[in-house]
Amino acid sequence: MTLLAMLWKGAPGDEHVYQNYFDGSGWSPQQQVPEIVTATHPLWVAYYDQILFAAWKGVSPYQSVFAARYDGPSEWTWLGAVPNAHSSAAPAAAAFDNPAGKLLLAWKGAGNDVGVYFATFDSLHWSAVQAIPSVATSHGPALAPFQNKVCMAWKGIPGDSGIRYAVHNGAGWSTPALVPNAHTTSQPALATYGGQLVLVWKGGPGDPSLYWSIFEAGHWTPPAQIHAFAAGTGPAAMQFQDRLHLAWKGVEDDFSIYTANFDGDFWWGPHQVPAVSTSSSPSLAVFDPAF
Repeated sequence: MTLLAMLWKGAPGDEHVYQNYFDGSGWSPQQQVPEIVTATHPLWVAYYDQILFAAWKGVSPYQSVFAARYDGPSEWTWLGAVPNAHSSAAPAAAAFDNPAGKLLLAWKGAGNDVGVYFATFDSLHWSAVQAIPSVATSHGPALAPFQNKVCMAWKGIPGDSGIRYAVHNGAGWSTPALVPNAHTTSQPALATYGGQLVLVWKGGPGDPSLYWSIFEAGHWTPPAQIHAFAAGTGPAAMQFQDRLHLAWKGVEDDFSIYTANFDGDFWWGPHQVPAVSTSSSPSLAVFDPAF
């Protein structure tokens, strides 16, 4: 049975990481993930053979990026620190459709380093770390596979709320370009839905609203506000059971996690996830524990 899996950091003062599942009707109770602690939000993403790949930044003062794989209930394999990967923000990852079996991990530099770096993983070995040309951010990037490529989106440097994007074709990165009229104070989210690439983000300074745009014919559609949904950090987005699902933290001192979904015509929600809390953004992935 395929499930929507969520991973998140605890409330302020709680650097542990938790997980639960949505089966289409309700969320399971949260479970603490052993050994993972982070100062930012963790990520997980579907990898080959129904494995989930997880990555996270360590707790302060450590800025190493760590990784693990998840094969099912209580089946974590710890991969240790990603060689030469250091960050002050949450990393992002996406699996390549072609060639299959490779995963791309990207992250902002440590401390005042606003550059973005990446490495690939073949389930056994990491490639050398490379800087992505002409990319700079104050937050972590977002990644999603799309048409045998990997698309990345990110917020600008401190003081620059614009969102940019670039595409990796397996050999190199395209020239970064602005997403028209898209502004945020946090990490955006990317997902594929119905064969289309979707960008979702929290608004710019003073604007907690959520917005979305679809990449069509080589261009982004004008940003559209998603109902009256309001978030304190960047959202997570994932297709599950023919719907586009979102998850996000509440505004300011509201540490609850909320979800909503789009059925192709209407947005449904928001719904509060019972008995969970976070100080950062959650992460969503689709997983079949019976595989």
